[in-house]
Amino acid sequence: MIRPYREFGVTHCIAECLDCGWRNEGYKNAQATAAIHARKHKHKVSVDIGVSGFYDGRETPKKDP
Repeated sequence: MIRPYREFGVTHCIAECLDCGWRNEGYKNAQATAAIHARKHKHKVSVDIGVSGFYDGRETPKKDP
């Protein structure tokens, strides 16, 4: 059976504090550190998240049991 197959991944994540200028560009932890910074310092933090992905109409790869 052919089903649409899709994969997505985060390509970048940039967090920047609008109050003090603190910045984090780590795509693996920027969201978490942004939330920690906002709560700890009572600041407003902006987070830009880039996601890439594709759709593939070919047969879905079989997963190993």
